[in-house]
Amino acid sequence: MWGSQTKKRWMRPSSGLLSAPTPLSAVKMPQILKILAAKSAEGLSFNAILLELVAISGTMAYSIAHSFPFSTWGEAFFIMLQTVSIGFMVQHFGGQTRRGLAFLFTYFALLALLLSPLTPSMVVTTLQVSNMPTATTSRVSGTHTHTPRSWEEGRLS
Repeated sequence: MWGSQTKKRWMRPSSGLLSAPTPLSAVKMPQILKILAAKSAEGLSFNAILLELVAISGTMAYSIAHSFPFSTWGEAFFIMLQTVSIGFMVQHFGGQTRRGLAFLFTYFALLALLLSPLTPSMVVTTLQVSNMPTATTSRVSGTHTHTPRSWEEGRLS
């Protein structure tokens, strides 16, 4: 899909690696802090988080594969890290810490595979094209897991 030249190119400062992502890249921090303070991720759908990660990962992989500068996909990278953290916390605070650790290992292993030359470019392109439907589905499926209590307490995020 892309050779060692491309891999090295996106790591060079001239490609925008040192460009700062926008402040929106910390968009999930209030949610993370709220989950940590409450020691609960009640009302959050793990399946919706997985779908959101598919959409974010597709965007990142496509951008990296096409040698876009870090400034164009850095925000997705930071949002991905926050979303993965939330996914782990959903499992951890649900009493499934081992499952959460397995999730982290599996996600990052799959992401490494997705970013490797072993992944056909058509797979990366398909993920990018399906980004909007996947993100929309994650939002819709996430609303079905909220309890009436979480609606009343304003815990939707």
